[in-house]
Amino acid sequence: MTVVVAWTRKLTDRCEELLIATDSRLSGGRNIDCSPKVLPLSRSDCAICFAGDTDFAYPMMLQFVLAIDSYRPSRTRGLDFTEIRSHALKVFDAMANKVYTPIPDMKIPDVSFLLGGYSWIHKRFELWKIKYNKGEKRFEFENSKRLKKFGKILFAGDRAKDLRNRLITRLRNDENNRTASQTPREVNMEPFEVLRDLLRETKNSDSIGGPPQLLKVYQHINALPVPVFWPSRESNKITLLGRPLLGYERPDNWILDPDTLETVNPLDVPNTK
Repeated sequence: MTVVVAWTRKLTDRCEELLIATDSRLSGGRNIDCSPKVLPLSRSDCAICFAGDTDFAYPMMLQFVLAIDSYRPSRTRGLDFTEIRSHALKVFDAMANKVYTPIPDMKIPDVSFLLGGYSWIHKRFELWKIKYNKGEKRFEFENSKRLKKFGKILFAGDRAKDLRNRLITRLRNDENNRTASQTPREVNMEPFEVLRDLLRETKNSDSIGGPPQLLKVYQHINALPVPVFWPSRESNKITLLGRPLLGYERPDNWILDPDTLETVNPLDVPNTK
C-alpha cells in the first residue's frame, strides 16, 4: 500500500510551488522499497501519484501518461492542465471496464490517484484526488480541501489518516509556540517532515516503507523529482524517486537533506563505489 500527501507551499507573496511526497514500498508477500509512485508527465506542468492495488494502479497510471503523450496539444500544453482531468477519468473508466474475473470484488479498482499541476489559464495550481465510486461504478474526482486553517492539502493511502493526524498535531504545536505578533502561516515543509518521521519508524511488516519520494511542480511549468539523502545526509547515500543511486550516479537537481531541509549541490557529494 502507500501513504501520499500533496500540498502547495508559498515561497513569497507572489510565488508558490506544488509538492507531492510518498513512500517507496510495494508489498504483497515481499517488500520492494525502491518503487516509483509519483511520475511527472512529459508536458512538464503536472504529475500523478497513486495509492492502492498496484495491479490496477500501474497499468492505469502508465496508460494515462501514454495517452497524454499521444496527442500533440496535450503533450505540448496547448490543452490546459485542467482539461486533462476529464480525460484521466475516461481512461481509467475504460480500463476498469476491461477487467474480467469471476470474483466480483476483484473487479473493483482498489486504487486512488493524486493529480496535480499548474494551470496557465487560471494562473494557479490545481490538485485533485481521483478514486473509484463503487455505487456509480466509475472514477470520480474531489478537489483539495483546506486542512483546518493551514492550507489546501490532499492525502491518500492506507496510512493517510495516520499521516493527517500527525500533521495536524505538528501544525497545532507549532502554532501554539508562535507569539501573538507573528502572523499565521500556511503549510511549508511540514508534510514532508511528518512523512520522513513516519518512514523512519516503519518495520518490514508495515505496508509502507523505503525512502521518501518528493516531486515539485513549479510555476515556470517544470515538474522535477527531488533527490533525497536517505536515511540521512551523513549516510552520503542519494535516492531518487525511491531508488538508491549507484555510487557513480549524480543527479542534475540539488539533493535534499531530509533533516535540515537544505539542498546540496550534487557536485559537492563525493562519488562512492
